[in-house]
Formats: sequence, C-alpha cells, structure tokens
Amino acid sequence: IVVDYRPCTPVTKDNLGGHLMFGISGNMTDTTVVNGKILMKDRKILCCDEDSILEESRKSAESLWRIL
Repeated sequence: IVVDYRPCTPVTKDNLGGHLMFGISGNMTDTTVVNGKILMKDRKILCCDEDSILEESRKSAESLWRIL
C-alpha cells in the first residue's frame, strides 16, 4: 500500500514502529497493489464496480434484517 502520511514528528529508525502502530491508519491509504496489479489508485477502486457491490450489500442487509 501507499499511504498519504504527513507526521508532525520526524520518522527515524528509533520511532518507525510507533509511527506504523499509532500514526498510520487505513483511511490514509492512497494506492494498493497486489501481485503487481493496481487495485486502487488515488483512492479510486479500479478492480471492481464499487457502486454495484454497495447496492448488493444493502439488499442483502435488508433481507438479513427481515429474518432477524
């Protein structure tokens, strides 16, 4: 993954772990590459139709809530 991370403190070999654990979060992800294939670039999903997946998920959720 490539993240858009602009820390307030310098990143050094001594504090890199802290930055990775506490400074970087998933919402900073800009680009994702898996096995050489770009799945997301500039926060735009390229590998699938996000809108149709969300629509299908909402339909499934409605069906599930009717059962419960």
